[in-house]
Amino acid sequence: LWKVDCETTNDGKALNAFNTAPIVTDGQLVYVYKKDRLAALDAATGEVVRSYPVKHPTARLVLSQGVIISTGWEGKDPSKDFAGDGLWAPWVNKTGQGSVEAFDTAQGTLKWSLPSPAQEMLAADGLAFLLIQSGNPATNQQVRAVDLQTGQERWHVAHTNFTNAAAMNLNCAGPGAVVISRSKAKAVSILSAADGKVLWEITPTDKFWTPVVEGELWHGSKKYDLKTGAVKGKLPAGLDSPVCTPASLVGNYVTASRGSSYIDLFPTSDNGTPQGPKWINYAGVRGGCIEGATPAYGMFYTSQNFCRCAPGQVPGFVAFGPTGLAKTDDFQKQKDAPLEKGPVFGNVKDNGSADTDWPQYRHDAARSASAKADLPPQLKPVWQREVSHPPEGPLAAAWTARLGSCLSAPVMADGMVFAAATDGGQIVALDATTGQVAWRVTVGGRLDTPPSIHGGLCLFGSHDGWLYALRARDGQLAWRTRLAPWERRMVAFGQIESVWPATSAVLVHDGAVFASAGRTTESDGGLLLASFEPTSGQRRWERQAGPGPTRENDLLVLRDGAINLHHLRFDPKTGQGEVNPKGPKDEALEGWIDGSWTRLGTRRSG
Repeated sequence: LWKVDCETTNDGKALNAFNTAPIVTDGQLVYVYKKDRLAALDAATGEVVRSYPVKHPTARLVLSQGVIISTGWEGKDPSKDFAGDGLWAPWVNKTGQGSVEAFDTAQGTLKWSLPSPAQEMLAADGLAFLLIQSGNPATNQQVRAVDLQTGQERWHVAHTNFTNAAAMNLNCAGPGAVVISRSKAKAVSILSAADGKVLWEITPTDKFWTPVVEGELWHGSKKYDLKTGAVKGKLPAGLDSPVCTPASLVGNYVTASRGSSYIDLFPTSDNGTPQGPKWINYAGVRGGCIEGATPAYGMFYTSQNFCRCAPGQVPGFVAFGPTGLAKTDDFQKQKDAPLEKGPVFGNVKDNGSADTDWPQYRHDAARSASAKADLPPQLKPVWQREVSHPPEGPLAAAWTARLGSCLSAPVMADGMVFAAATDGGQIVALDATTGQVAWRVTVGGRLDTPPSIHGGLCLFGSHDGWLYALRARDGQLAWRTRLAPWERRMVAFGQIESVWPATSAVLVHDGAVFASAGRTTESDGGLLLASFEPTSGQRRWERQAGPGPTRENDLLVLRDGAINLHHLRFDPKTGQGEVNPKGPKDEALEGWIDGSWTRLGTRRSG
């Protein structure tokens, strides 16, 4: 819909939830810090509706009852209180200079301000709770409660009220209480919102996630009365929130998804009988590093993510949720998969191959990227042609965000060059001598890699979930068959495509075609792998892979006589092989599909 440059700098290497850019919304307006001011943006258009002139760059934001509170600092440093290296440390105020400022959201006017910055902020029941600290490591900490509308202090509590160690954090605020954690003391303290006195404590503990649910504080495996600490009941599973993938409670579900699993705390059977907790493993998408998963509109939303902890996850901004599609054995029983015959079915001439041909992506079934040829001492261009360009209009932004090429690598056979115009969903064939376009064919979805040329056929998969065979000399359809197990659609990078996109660069070996469809072994039933007779399109075998291997779909490769997909191995003639063993933990996440080079090394979200 829109995007706004906030003109702020962050290299993304500080992986703590406190270090994300401040952003809050009331559903109508989105509040963000833009270079030198706090701005309210129209949620529908991104237009700046109102500005709030803050004194320092905003580090934290709180929105409550028509008041937006910003705290900002002059500089930042990684906290020295945090165990381990600076990668996971929260930022703290570097100079001690800063402020807390509260504005009327509708008028944009300053309601009140305080001359000291806050490390953390919460709001509830007409009060704002501020954690004020100094020093790095912290030598002094205070929790202050101020009136939300006036900034008038109601009370404050210093860390010395509890212990000499300054290590407090604000957890949450609920009806009549504010909850703080004290990591060095291994304690959770519940303070009265009225006067700051300790109502009760949980100690000792090494768990500091304390969601408040309908007036109860949930901690570990117990439910407590928020104001008295009386145990109200037991939880069926112990609660915790990973530091790198924060958890949330949504109805009965816990989203602590670092390990790509979710907990249904109170499942029932089909007849309504309560059952024990149910762990739901879903490694196709997990909550983004540092931000977790955001529940809204009956789905989960997750930010761009690239983390080797979940090598089967689909990268990018992803929305996921229930589809009503049950897993069945039909996934790998494709007797009814359509096979459509084109006008040149059975009328394709095989002109043979030459050693200098490059008929498949990276040349051959082993993806060796080498061919036999004599090269001149000096290379010079013979011709060049623009056959594809980035899309215009609404898809342009999606293309820019993907950082993928609009043209695949080329392949060459029988005097012709073939390439895929990726976002255009086109195969383009050119005369290898002159570079003149011989033909261009548009299919039903995006392409990710070049086709394979075999026996006079141009063979490739498409993100519409189908496998295509065109006559290589003129692009006429010989046959096509659906590789996706069902005909279902979704939106990806601005285009409609199959839930099970077929990888374009099919593998050809020993007179057979091998292809795969799906995004990851961990989503929508997994991947489908199949082998075909190239001339007729008849299916020789098919296999379902996943869930379990935790890998994204990628190129098939011939290695040691087997068809390989990452660490999975299949017999080329029968398709037999293990389909769900987990891969080595530190195996590379990425593969050889065009565009995967844009996600490399230690790049992560946050």
